[in-house]
Amino acid sequence: AAARNWGMPPRVVTLSLDRRFGRDLADREPVDFDKVAELIAAHRNIVIFGDGGLGKTTLLLHVCSQLVEQGSRVPLFLDASAWARSGKGMLEYVAAREQALASQVSASHLARLAAGGQLALFINGWNEIAGEHRERCRSELVDLEATYKELALVVTTRSWQEFPRPNEVQHLQVLGLTWKEQVAAIRSALPLDASKTLLEVLAKHSGLRWDSRSPLILRG
Repeated sequence: AAARNWGMPPRVVTLSLDRRFGRDLADREPVDFDKVAELIAAHRNIVIFGDGGLGKTTLLLHVCSQLVEQGSRVPLFLDASAWARSGKGMLEYVAAREQALASQVSASHLARLAAGGQLALFINGWNEIAGEHRERCRSELVDLEATYKELALVVTTRSWQEFPRPNEVQHLQVLGLTWKEQVAAIRSALPLDASKTLLEVLAKHSGLRWDSRSPLILRG
């Protein structure tokens, strides 16, 4: 349902992903996208951060699909700002959604899954939560972690400082397309003449090249 609502890209562009760690997350090492599902299976909470349009939501949906295929955990995909505006607890919010009501999934059912290590909550767009709601939402997550020790949490946001818990979570940074990756994506998506024209323009304008690090910009 989340994939239908958000819309998956017509072409898959493989992006780079770094694990960030150390003081102020200054250290980094490249990781494979499949590593995200492995971390969740190992009960590691994750913050995925990066600039807008680089693929955080698409990555989240991809990992949700992996978990469904593996059958390791039940993934729940939430829009952070919609949950914050509801004023509800997270499990109550999920249980009140149309899909949950249609499937007769209750908050107590979700609680049992969380307690048994069978649930993974994917919270998309933490940076879009309004300031007046953030402390309440952060407290809600802290309470969930304390209550359900086996619950896996995955949060996306623009900047890791917006969710600063470096000792308790894994931080993964989604990186933009390199110039080489931009060239490959454009050539695969456009006819020869059109791709040549676009690449000539981008080669002359560093600002446009920077903007086109985003696959969503390239799709436009």
